[in-house]
Amino acid sequence: MLKFDEKAPGVWVFPSVGTGENCGVALGERGALLIDPTPHPTDLDATARFLKEMGSEVRALIFTRPPAEAISRWPDAPRIMPGTPENGVSLPDLTGGWEALHLHGVNDERLAVYHPRNKVLFCGEMLTNMAVGIPVLGGDSQGYLDNLARIEELGAKLVVPHRGEVAAGKKAVRSRIEGDRSYIYSLHRHVMTSLAAHITLDRVLTVAGQVYEDFPFLQDHLENMRFVWNELSEE
Repeated sequence: MLKFDEKAPGVWVFPSVGTGENCGVALGERGALLIDPTPHPTDLDATARFLKEMGSEVRALIFTRPPAEAISRWPDAPRIMPGTPENGVSLPDLTGGWEALHLHGVNDERLAVYHPRNKVLFCGEMLTNMAVGIPVLGGDSQGYLDNLARIEELGAKLVVPHRGEVAAGKKAVRSRIEGDRSYIYSLHRHVMTSLAAHITLDRVLTVAGQVYEDFPFLQDHLENMRFVWNELSEE
């Protein structure tokens, strides 16, 4: 049975049965906002039961990244996601203050969901606990750094990433931001040093694969290295 965990007043998070990723339910006087719901039947049924128990109805579904599969349940509720216009939908009016923040990313595929009064942020694939993943740069490391600066300016007190543990408290949020930033800076330094020494990308990737062969996120790291190499080589 899925456990809905109240992380902040009116903000509930539960792990998807299908993916293990975080799904959010934000309850307000005007209804519920579903954040990153999945099409898995168990997730949907559990959400429907939870909303019934809470006496609430779905007002909107919002996705921090384009969903792999459409969700047919709640067909009358607006869908908001990266790269698509909101079609005149005012998310704050629908949900009592929640806002969609369009972030930098390749093909505009990054979105965050923020409640400025309560300082709660659903940040998608950013600020993942390093125990369960590393930053997914998506070919735009500078855009990722810009997003970190924007998130830092928000002063969020609770951050819910797409994967992994929630960061609660300004200190924990700041630690996540600095962790992501340090990783990208380290990657930049490595690539710039290799370029200056005229070492080929193939050689850099081979050595990295050998040095970090036991690193659980090796393939993601190598992919990030390719992205950053291409970015810095073009400058």
